[in-house]
Parts: sequence; structure tokens; C-alpha cells
Amino acid sequence: MRHEAAQVIFQENLKKYLKRAKLKQLYLATLLGVTSSAICQMLKCRILMSRQQLQIVCKGLKLSNDETLELQTLLSNMRNGTAELRSPFNKMMKSYRRENNLAISKLSQMTGILIRNSRSKMLKNWQKFITVQSIL
Repeated sequence: MRHEAAQVIFQENLKKYLKRAKLKQLYLATLLGVTSSAICQMLKCRILMSRQQLQIVCKGLKLSNDETLELQTLLSNMRNGTAELRSPFNKMMKSYRRENNLAISKLSQMTGILIRNSRSKMLKNWQKFITVQSIL
């Protein structure tokens, strides 16, 4: 199974639960005391719900404990950034480091690029990165 970001899963599940309950976004807006526009933004993950809002939504949609826990976990992951979509560059770098058993610090030493600047510098200094690849 391919990995999907927490945002995508959260969005799809919430829409699925809303459809399953045969309820409209306006119902959620009424429950939370917000506009239907705000609900639309929440369903698109442009605005993140608070934990309290999520609890109200879960109760209103009569979700099981498992479904509620899954949404809470996804929301938490979105809030702390642990499940953001990775760029193709980040995927390639991670794959490369794993294949060559390289820590980020080692790659930083080999290229002379500081860890905090690695992505932007690597993109600008792609030739230097290719040279490091050929050394290994």
C-alpha cells in the first residue's frame, strides 16, 4: 500500500463519514457554530479543526471509537507536521542516503553543505551532489 499524507487521508475519511451519515456540510457548520465556508475550508484541510471541534464532529457523525481515534491521530500528525507530503527531491535524497547508509551529517560533511540549508543548497549545487554520488 502506498503512503499517503495525513491531510489526504483525513480529508477523504471525513468526507466519507459525512456521506455515510447522509449529512451536509451545513450540519457540521451548525454543530460547530461556524459558516459553511469554514467547513469547506476544514474539509480541504486549509483550516485545521481544533481537538474540541473534531470531538463535536465525531459525535455528530456518530463515529466509532476507532474512527474517532484515527481522525484524532491524523489531525495531530498534521498539526506537528509529521505527515506532510514529501517532495520528489526529499524522497530521492532519503532513498539515496538509505542505499548508501549515509547519515544526514555525513552527507553534509561530504558536500560541505550545512544541514539546515541542505535542500536549497543541494538544488542550487546539484553538480556537487552528483560528484558525491560518484565518489560512493
